[in-house]
Amino acid sequence: MTRDDLQKAVKVRKESSLVFWLPDDIILNSQKAFNLDIANTANNGYNTTFGSGGPQGRFIAPAGYGNCVSEYGGKCGSANLIIYGPSFFKVDASLSKAFSLGERRSIELRVMSLDVLNHPNFRVGGWTTDTGGAGCCGSTFGQMATGSAYQDTSTTNDPGGRLVDVMLRINW
Repeated sequence: MTRDDLQKAVKVRKESSLVFWLPDDIILNSQKAFNLDIANTANNGYNTTFGSGGPQGRFIAPAGYGNCVSEYGGKCGSANLIIYGPSFFKVDASLSKAFSLGERRSIELRVMSLDVLNHPNFRVGGWTTDTGGAGCCGSTFGQMATGSAYQDTSTTNDPGGRLVDVMLRINW
């Protein structure tokens, strides 16, 4: 699997009570690929923590996979594989209408909404840092961590879901 294939597979999805950013087959096969035990001859060196046998199908390969001999840095895998998480999408809107009550008086009705479409935004690794390490391939690999849903931490009172503000103003 190439880096581009892995990038195309990154999508947020929910199953039972967990949220994942990678498909099940990539998670399981990557866990199998990194779960080696030289003493386990029954499964060709693959441990049985994530099921018997080695990876089948798409997976992230460990450095040196397939008896690769590293002649230069990056030939047999990379220490830092950079992929991008799901895109951020948010629409804010405001509507207002003024009603005249004579020459000097008016009433203004204003409705403002943050995240009009109520579209959830997620970030692999959470919102507290610009980069996140996914760490391959433990028992929680491919899962969204706590705090991965959008929250504005800059104290602007934007909790991350749809927020509607209705204002009525009377001008004298």
